[in-house]
Amino acid sequence: MEKFEQVYQNTPVPSSKTDYYWNAEGRRIADFCLGLFGSYILVVAMFIFSTGLFSVMEFSIAFVQLMEILMTIIPLIFLIAMIVLSFSKGRRYIGIGIISSVVLPLLLFGACLIVIGGMSL
Repeated sequence: MEKFEQVYQNTPVPSSKTDYYWNAEGRRIADFCLGLFGSYILVVAMFIFSTGLFSVMEFSIAFVQLMEILMTIIPLIFLIAMIVLSFSKGRRYIGIGIISSVVLPLLLFGACLIVIGGMSL
Protein backbone atom coordinates (compact mmCIF):
# COMPACT_ATOMS: atom_id res chain seq x y z
CA MET A 1 0.00 0.00 0.00
CA GLU A 2 2.87 2.35 0.76
CA LYS A 3 4.38 1.85 -2.68
CA PHE A 4 1.05 2.71 -4.29
CA GLU A 5 0.79 5.92 -2.28
CA GLN A 6 4.34 6.87 -3.20
CA VAL A 7 3.72 6.29 -6.90
CA TYR A 8 0.43 8.19 -6.74
CA GLN A 9 2.02 11.14 -4.95
CA ASN A 10 4.99 11.28 -7.33
CA THR A 11 2.80 11.28 -10.44
CA PRO A 12 2.96 14.73 -12.01
CA VAL A 13 -0.36 16.44 -12.54
CA PRO A 14 -0.61 17.93 -16.04
CA SER A 15 -0.54 21.68 -15.94
CA SER A 16 -2.62 23.90 -18.16
CA LYS A 17 0.48 24.53 -20.30
CA THR A 18 1.12 20.85 -21.04
CA ASP A 19 -2.41 19.66 -21.77
CA TYR A 20 -4.99 21.92 -23.39
CA TYR A 21 -7.88 19.74 -22.20
CA TRP A 22 -6.86 19.28 -18.59
CA ASN A 23 -10.01 19.49 -16.48
CA ALA A 24 -12.09 21.19 -19.18
CA GLU A 25 -14.98 19.12 -20.50
CA GLY A 26 -16.40 22.09 -22.41
CA ARG A 27 -13.22 22.46 -24.45
CA ARG A 28 -13.38 18.83 -25.52
CA ILE A 29 -16.97 19.09 -26.65
CA ALA A 30 -16.44 22.42 -28.39
CA ASP A 31 -13.38 21.18 -30.29
CA PHE A 32 -15.14 17.96 -31.30
CA CYS A 33 -18.10 19.95 -32.64
CA LEU A 34 -15.71 22.35 -34.38
CA GLY A 35 -14.05 19.44 -36.15
CA LEU A 36 -17.32 17.67 -36.94
CA PHE A 37 -19.34 20.59 -38.29
CA GLY A 38 -16.47 22.84 -39.33
CA SER A 39 -15.22 20.31 -41.86
CA TYR A 40 -18.64 20.22 -43.52
CA ILE A 41 -18.81 24.02 -43.58
CA LEU A 42 -15.38 24.32 -45.19
CA VAL A 43 -16.07 21.67 -47.83
CA VAL A 44 -19.43 23.25 -48.72
CA ALA A 45 -17.78 26.70 -48.89
CA MET A 46 -15.16 25.32 -51.29
CA PHE A 47 -17.89 23.76 -53.41
CA ILE A 48 -19.95 26.98 -53.53
CA PHE A 49 -16.87 29.01 -54.44
CA SER A 50 -15.89 26.66 -57.26
CA THR A 51 -19.47 26.45 -58.57
CA GLY A 52 -19.76 30.23 -58.58
CA LEU A 53 -16.43 30.53 -60.34
CA PHE A 54 -17.49 28.08 -63.05
CA SER A 55 -20.86 29.73 -63.59
CA VAL A 56 -19.42 33.24 -64.00
CA MET A 57 -16.47 32.44 -66.25
CA GLU A 58 -16.40 30.40 -69.42
CA PHE A 59 -13.79 27.69 -69.58
CA SER A 60 -12.99 24.94 -72.03
CA ILE A 61 -14.41 21.48 -71.41
CA ALA A 62 -10.98 20.01 -70.62
CA PHE A 63 -10.30 22.66 -67.96
CA VAL A 64 -13.70 22.12 -66.36
CA GLN A 65 -13.13 18.36 -66.21
CA LEU A 66 -9.70 18.91 -64.66
CA MET A 67 -11.18 21.27 -62.07
CA GLU A 68 -13.93 18.77 -61.22
CA ILE A 69 -11.28 16.20 -60.44
CA LEU A 70 -9.24 18.70 -58.45
CA MET A 71 -12.28 19.90 -56.49
CA THR A 72 -12.81 16.36 -55.24
CA ILE A 73 -9.14 15.87 -54.35
CA ILE A 74 -8.40 19.28 -52.79
CA PRO A 75 -10.97 18.99 -49.93
CA LEU A 76 -9.67 15.51 -49.07
CA ILE A 77 -6.09 16.77 -48.94
CA PHE A 78 -7.27 19.75 -46.90
CA LEU A 79 -9.09 17.53 -44.38
CA ILE A 80 -6.08 15.21 -44.01
CA ALA A 81 -3.81 18.22 -43.48
CA MET A 82 -6.19 19.60 -40.85
CA ILE A 83 -6.25 16.25 -39.02
CA VAL A 84 -2.45 16.11 -38.91
CA LEU A 85 -2.22 19.77 -37.89
CA SER A 86 -4.76 19.45 -35.09
CA PHE A 87 -3.02 16.40 -33.61
CA SER A 88 0.39 18.06 -33.88
CA LYS A 89 -0.87 21.22 -32.15
CA GLY A 90 -2.30 19.17 -29.27
CA ARG A 91 -5.97 19.80 -30.04
CA ARG A 92 -6.76 16.18 -30.74
CA TYR A 93 -10.53 16.49 -30.41
CA ILE A 94 -10.68 18.65 -33.53
CA GLY A 95 -8.92 15.85 -35.40
CA ILE A 96 -11.27 13.26 -33.92
CA GLY A 97 -14.24 15.39 -35.01
CA ILE A 98 -12.91 15.61 -38.56
CA ILE A 99 -12.38 11.85 -38.67
CA SER A 100 -15.92 11.40 -37.35
CA SER A 101 -17.27 13.68 -40.06
CA VAL A 102 -15.87 11.26 -42.63
CA VAL A 103 -16.82 8.02 -40.86
CA LEU A 104 -20.40 8.87 -39.75
CA PRO A 105 -21.86 9.29 -43.28
CA LEU A 106 -20.29 5.99 -44.30
CA LEU A 107 -21.83 4.25 -41.30
CA LEU A 108 -25.23 5.78 -42.05
CA PHE A 109 -24.98 4.74 -45.69
CA GLY A 110 -24.14 1.18 -44.66
CA ALA A 111 -27.04 1.09 -42.20
CA CYS A 112 -29.42 2.32 -44.91
CA LEU A 113 -28.18 -0.37 -47.29
CA ILE A 114 -28.80 -3.03 -44.68
CA VAL A 115 -32.30 -1.72 -43.93
CA ILE A 116 -33.27 -1.35 -47.58
CA GLY A 117 -31.61 -4.48 -48.91
CA GLY A 118 -32.33 -6.68 -45.95
CA MET A 119 -29.69 -8.57 -44.10
CA SER A 120 -29.10 -12.04 -45.43
CA LEU A 121 -26.24 -14.05 -44.08
